[in-house]
Amino acid sequence: MNRIAYFGTWGRPGHLFRAIRGTFSQQDINNICKIDSPVYHEAIEADGYHYLHYKNFLGYAIPYSDDDKRGGCITVVFVENATSAKDIIKTLEQHPDLQRRFRKRMPQPSEL
Repeated sequence: MNRIAYFGTWGRPGHLFRAIRGTFSQQDINNICKIDSPVYHEAIEADGYHYLHYKNFLGYAIPYSDDDKRGGCITVVFVENATSAKDIIKTLEQHPDLQRRFRKRMPQPSEL
């Protein structure tokens, strides 16, 4: 079972970490939350999306939020052992509540 993590807004304004599947150490949570920094925000906003790696996780980030219309919002999913955009898409399709958060910019199979 691959772990799945989410970072962004969830039902209310303000960024937070949310475990979608699996258990995460406090160190993993702290490291994933570091995406909320100017460096990552600039990378995500440059193209409207961004892929990133953390340990054995592939992350997919967009500079939007369904829950908070203010500027500076990001929405990120981290999927353990994912290697391609197809893995991210499959994960989102299996979790409709998570997929809804990416409806403004879904990953494309040809990316990466």
